Amino acid sequence: MDNSLTAPIIDAHGHTLDLAFKSGSKLHQDLGGLTDVPLMRAGGVAAQLTACWVPDAEIGGPHGSRHPLQEVLRIIDYLHRQLEGEAGEYALLATTADHIEEAHKSGKVAFVLGLEGGDALKGDLSVLRTLYRLGLRHLGLVHEGRNALGTATQVWDGPTMRLYDSEVDPPGRLTEAGRQVIGEMNRLGMLVDITHMVEA
Repeated sequence: MDNSLTAPIIDAHGHTLDLAFKSGSKLHQDLGGLTDVPLMRAGGVAAQLTACWVPDAEIGGPHGSRHPLQEVLRIIDYLHRQLEGEAGEYALLATTADHIEEAHKSGKVAFVLGLEGGDALKGDLSVLRTLYRLGLRHLGLVHEGRNALGTATQVWDGPTMRLYDSEVDPPGRLTEAGRQVIGEMNRLGMLVDITHMVEA
């Protein structure tokens, strides 16, 4: 596909990296799901904002990790190792807009590394800065339940998920740690994703 005369197509929320990592597949192979690198390349997609979801078991829910930061680091390591190998022929890590343009012109897929939920940060700005240095460029502050940054529109009630209810639940809002994280993200030039956040 000749992309030289078209604007880049960007998938603003995709789980390709997550799915490849969790299934033990190679990043550039057919994952048999909604989207993958071969499908994106065939459709002329220049970039995908990855949505890696690593919830914290301490917050609740059956999908949580007891060590969310370690899991995030494993995913980032997987991405870097894949791109250093065969997948590097088909994809790249985008940390600037120029990288997306490069992918667009070369027919590769640029992965803009992001997290869906800031659970792994636990409100620690040094963790945010370290993840930024490793390539993180966007962050959804919350996904499910509460974390150190704020409250999501869905909360865990024991083993079940339900919608946040301001009449019953403690006040849901952006926390002071959440404000500090947003301030640091703005300083670094990261995208702040408020999807799933309770209005407060």
